[in-house]
Amino acid sequence: MGRTNAGRFFIPLRVTDGQQVTEEYLVLTGADSEQLIDELSRLLAGGEPAPLDPVGGPA
Repeated sequence: MGRTNAGRFFIPLRVTDGQQVTEEYLVLTGADSEQLIDELSRLLAGGEPAPLDPVGGPA
């Protein structure tokens, strides 16, 4: 994890389709990173995932 020059946070990711591996970055604002941490903490504590809207994002 690190910070961009614009002050956002980034997390390096390895994405694969089963044959090729691509390295990309998930870039988050401060508010997005707080929401991610909250959701991960809740899931690790045994909570249910947040409901998703029809296109797969948070409701």
